[in-house]
Amino acid sequence: MILVGGFGMLAGILQLLPGASYLRLDTTGFTYCAAFFPVRVEWSDVAGFGVVKKDAAHCYSTVGFNFVPAYTKNAAGRELVKSVNGWENAIPAKYGMQPDELAELMNEWLQRFNTRS
Repeated sequence: MILVGGFGMLAGILQLLPGASYLRLDTTGFTYCAAFFPVRVEWSDVAGFGVVKKDAAHCYSTVGFNFVPAYTKNAAGRELVKSVNGWENAIPAKYGMQPDELAELMNEWLQRFNTRS
């Protein structure tokens, strides 16, 4: 138990380090980062954003998003996640905003910069 608790404490401290967690939006997509692990998503791959009422651990609400039907990466995993909370993926934090505000902002950027035909 001490080892598991120590690992949890280390993971929590890691999130507090500068650059460990961020959300960057640009004209081609967005990048979110958790524990120094960045994930890049293109606007053209996203169908829309919304609020996930509670995450898998039922701790807090966050922003979820679904991919366009033509996006085929990890289709089985995405369907499994969607069956649990209604969204194929989620942004791992709220970045100082309320989930509904962040989802609205993400949808505005999606509409503005999406290059799908």
